[in-house]
Amino acid sequence: MFSSAVRSVERQHARPDNNALVDSQTDHGIGQARLIEWAHLLYLGTFEHLIMDFLLRILGIVFRVKCYLSARARTQIVGSFSISIGAINTRGRTFLFNNGSVCSEHGLSSGSIAELIFPSSAKGLAVLISPNAETHLISGLATGDIQCRGDLRYILWIYEFA
Repeated sequence: MFSSAVRSVERQHARPDNNALVDSQTDHGIGQARLIEWAHLLYLGTFEHLIMDFLLRILGIVFRVKCYLSARARTQIVGSFSISIGAINTRGRTFLFNNGSVCSEHGLSSGSIAELIFPSSAKGLAVLISPNAETHLISGLATGDIQCRGDLRYILWIYEFA
């Protein structure tokens, strides 16, 4: 009884334009392996994406608390500017600095004074949480793995500020 229901559901969801399902119907070993590999990569990419978004949100909270508690930190923020940090496979986060206060918003802003783009969430996480983050950042910029648009001084300042 259940096996016939499962077969009918499989027939309903098997579309010829979906290569993974067509491959898995014709050659069970190769098609299923590709489907499992694709699902695994999707899961890992989503997990890294979530961790990087969470880490950038925490960084925004750290900036806000630091400005609230430290007069020295507030004096470092003169004027109004924004810095964006993200990866190619994530939306990233934009930090908005405005005369001694900091807030952040989801996504990269086109009007940022500096924008730091990592090649992937995994590379971004590795650089952001590294004890030698500045060294890894500079070497990534030198090799071209990490992209920086705008004024590099602000990116280095944000590492010192954090």
